[in-house]
Amino acid sequence: MKLNLNTWQRMMCVQALNAQAGHISTIRKALKLLEILELDEAERVDVGMVQIGDEQFTWKDQAHRFELEVADRELAAFLKRAVAGYGNWPVLQARDTLDLFEQLGIEAEE
Repeated sequence: MKLNLNTWQRMMCVQALNAQAGHISTIRKALKLLEILELDEAERVDVGMVQIGDEQFTWKDQAHRFELEVADRELAAFLKRAVAGYGNWPVLQARDTLDLFEQLGIEAEE
């Protein structure tokens, strides 16, 4: 699965994965996806990301786009389920949320 995510979408995928809990197989899948989705130091610098609290970050370049690939089908399906099951999507970011859902193949009724 190839994704073209902006900074906000990428961080929300990370947040949806961090919200996962369960069997060790779930944790392993989430960790493998986090290796792909978490920003490395150079990417953090590129978008002007700074940590403002224990688990809080802010960034200057929300529109920055990242080309990412989740080659493993099982991991791609897990990411889709994690994002579809996440329940804290802000209406303020509706366009970005809908674009993310479209890229992941998440239908509205899911």
